[in-house]
Amino acid sequence: MTIDLTNIRAATVLEEVAAEREKQRAKWGDAHDDGHTDEALVDAAVVLATVGDIPFGPAWAFELFERLRLDRRRQLIIAAALLIAEVERLDRLEVA
Repeated sequence: MTIDLTNIRAATVLEEVAAEREKQRAKWGDAHDDGHTDEALVDAAVVLATVGDIPFGPAWAFELFERLRLDRRRQLIIAAALLIAEVERLDRLEVA
């Protein structure tokens, strides 16, 4: 599957998600992400993607949701980056 990056909007969104992922990586690092073997990264993404209206997830995701009062678009960008973090974590497990 090829993504058409000539679509300006799609390219912009992907760039924003990549930039958010880099911010997360700079702040927390891969080793921190690797410690989340309990699906916490996915759960946090779900919390952000569903506007926190679910009965599960790591407390820090709910705190992020409440503390930042992010606009909907920003919530989804962060959620997408957290899902990428989980995929990267799984990829590192396969290499090890």
